[in-house]
Amino acid sequence: MAALKENGYDYVLSIENEDLFFSPEEGFLKGKEHLERFL
Repeated sequence: MAALKENGYDYVLSIENEDLFFSPEEGFLKGKEHLERFL
């Protein structure tokens, strides 16, 4: 994330979830929580 910011990237970050153990909603929320630590 730091490298993206340092290079001026300010567009979309996508979360993809193809995990068989989590529902789509749960996988999205886990990804979102993880990414929020860096924003």
